[in-house]
Amino acid sequence: MCCFARIRVHKTEIIMRVVLGFIATLFAPCLTAQNGLWTATDLNGTQWSMQTLLDQGKTVVVDVGGLTCPGRVGWHQGGVLQKLYREFGPEGTNDLMIFWVDYENSSTSTIENNSTGCDFLTGTSYPIISANGQGTLVADSYGINGGVHLFLSAPGSNTVYEMPHDYNWRDLFESCADVSPSLVSAAIDATLLPVEPWRVCDDGHMQVSLFSQGHEPLTSAQLELKENGAVVETLQWTGFVQSMNYEDVLFPNHSVVPGASYEVVVSASGETDMVGNQEAIMITPATAAPSVHLVLQIRTDDQPQQIGWELLEQDGTSGYHRVPGYYTDQYDITGHPLELQPDQCYTFHIYDTGGNGLDAGGYFRFKNAWGPADWFLVGEEYGAEAFVTFHTPAAEPLSVGSITQDHVLEFFPNPTTGTLYLGTGPAITADTRYTVVDAIGSVALQGTLGTSRNIDLSALPDGVYQVLLDLNGADLRSSVVRTH
Repeated sequence: MCCFARIRVHKTEIIMRVVLGFIATLFAPCLTAQNGLWTATDLNGTQWSMQTLLDQGKTVVVDVGGLTCPGRVGWHQGGVLQKLYREFGPEGTNDLMIFWVDYENSSTSTIENNSTGCDFLTGTSYPIISANGQGTLVADSYGINGGVHLFLSAPGSNTVYEMPHDYNWRDLFESCADVSPSLVSAAIDATLLPVEPWRVCDDGHMQVSLFSQGHEPLTSAQLELKENGAVVETLQWTGFVQSMNYEDVLFPNHSVVPGASYEVVVSASGETDMVGNQEAIMITPATAAPSVHLVLQIRTDDQPQQIGWELLEQDGTSGYHRVPGYYTDQYDITGHPLELQPDQCYTFHIYDTGGNGLDAGGYFRFKNAWGPADWFLVGEEYGAEAFVTFHTPAAEPLSVGSITQDHVLEFFPNPTTGTLYLGTGPAITADTRYTVVDAIGSVALQGTLGTSRNIDLSALPDGVYQVLLDLNGADLRSSVVRTH
């Protein structure tokens, strides 16, 4: 149906750190049998006309398919289209319009409770066209009745373009700009990318992404940070940001306060299009971690090799991390024990080299390695990347390094082929309760020591386990290796 136009290779930047290499993508424009000039009504009763939108100078992206999951989640559930809509749709620069079209004509209740288990409504701010035959009406205008398709129509053109399946939001926008010059009509156009509600620790500093939407490089700009309406910091930024690229800009002097109202304003010399130059930002406190002994659990999706992550310390350095290619099994659960510093701010950054995020039931979550099995921080589908921030406690419960000699926990043998014996000590009795936790943070064994003062690990597979003893409310921890 489509002919290959050319191969585009460009570098994709990731917020806070460059984590992706050069990504080669195919841009394949094709003229459909029909012209895509439809008029239809969305689920909220609003009527939309493709011709009217084009006459208004809007570039229009239409995601057409059935309730297919995970076939369409790279665009929809993964947040690629949502991010594009937030940044360049009516509430952003107002250059773009996006629609999701279900050619199966599903009702709102069917979309909410579909058999795939995918939620297509939550977090979707662009219009959905489906019920009462409206979805089929739009699909017919493109000459399709199956599969998953992403179409683009540009002002002043009769051509309808179909986009590749594996674009992240910026790949998609850049290709939109190639066929719809109105998206980058200005020479200089400084734009602030929208910031998700941001969690910070007590001494956090504001950071924004400065995007060059003009067709000339952006080399200088003024940025103002406002707190509760008053300017608290002004930056005279200089650099070099190519068209369709962005750079992270930090306000180094002013510490943000959770609960205050913030806004960032940017202006550049020679700029005439000021839409998208202001961004309101919500600041909330970072999530409080229950311990410095944590477990990060990752459940992969259908493309596990694309997933990578890093745990950033307060100074921006990366400690624990996994690069794309580490995970190889689909829908697999892997646990990563984390030993962190007390009273520190950490940012977890997870990304996807395919740009479609973690989807198809994948997730990441954190829990206390020793305490209750409650996950205090949970994330599911995201776009090309996601960030979550948490703060470790200043003091930690009683541990091996902070107890008296009478409370020292000794295992033998370690490694063990089955039975794990504990050394003597007045704090350890037959009634002392123990918990054995595996590498993904799940409880493998629980019980009391008894008079034999041992734990039988013979039923467990080989691996590294954490053992927790409850000494009248104080936790005593250590690790043991089970091997044959």
